[in-house]
This record gives sequence, structure tokens and C-alpha cells, in this order.
Amino acid sequence: MKKWLAQNHTKYALTSIACPVLTILFVLSYMTIAYWDFWQENHTPDDAPAVGLMIVGVIFLVFTYTGIASLIGLILAIISVKKQRKLWGISVVALLLNALLIFFCGRAWLHGGY
Repeated sequence: MKKWLAQNHTKYALTSIACPVLTILFVLSYMTIAYWDFWQENHTPDDAPAVGLMIVGVIFLVFTYTGIASLIGLILAIISVKKQRKLWGISVVALLLNALLIFFCGRAWLHGGY
């Protein structure tokens, strides 16, 4: 049982890395499918504000959901680092990746730096 728990840190680390990546793919896929008719229309210059607001909305959703997924990934990475107990490995890479994504998503969300 202890051997299985010791090897389980890789699963946590890979899940931690997959959380933000899959979230970005799912959000962009959903927005493309849900608003397919909006993106396929030929927009006139009078529609520019609506198109601009739609793009800002998509970017806002991507940053928000990526930040949430990175927070979940950070928790999984911390569990993985505790189980790994090494100075360097995939768990530390997952921890750094998620912390960096939380920093950039939070900064963009708080400062409006889209």
C-alpha cells in the first residue's frame, strides 16, 4: 500500500497540469459552438462594438475559468509535492506552472490587462 501511495504523486502532478490546459480547450470550444452563428456572420462596421464586447467576454471567461482550474491544479500539485518529497520533479514543475498561471490570470482579471 505504501508503494502505491508513493507512486501516486505522478497522477496528481499530471492531473494538476491537465486542469488548466483542458479548461482552456473546453471554454474555447464551448464558446465557438455556442455562438457559431455570431462568428460566421459578415459583420459591418456598425457591428464593431458588439464584436469587440464579445471578444472581451470570451477572453474574460478564459481567464476566469483558467484561474479557477489553476487553483484546483495548485492544490493537486501541493498534494503531489508532499507525496514526492524530492527537491525537483514533475510535481514541482506542476506547482510552478499552476502558480504562474494563477499569477497571470489574477493579474489580468484584477487590472483589466486583457
